[in-house]
Amino acid sequence: VTQVHLYILPAPAWDEKLAFRDALRADPDLVAAYAAEKRRVAELVGWDKAAYAEAKGPFVRGVLDRLNR
Repeated sequence: VTQVHLYILPAPAWDEKLAFRDALRADPDLVAAYAAEKRRVAELVGWDKAAYAEAKGPFVRGVLDRLNR
């Protein structure tokens, strides 16, 4: 299954995705924490892609909120 995300720029959602990516690239501890969160969420929701995205949302939002301080 392939997912394609399209944005009309400027788009705050695109900026957030890049900020989250950059935060992961800069912090190995954050990478480990995100990997653990993804495993935890996958165990909870299985193959339900929408539920998976929603369940890991608070983690992503928390990272973005810390970046925006």
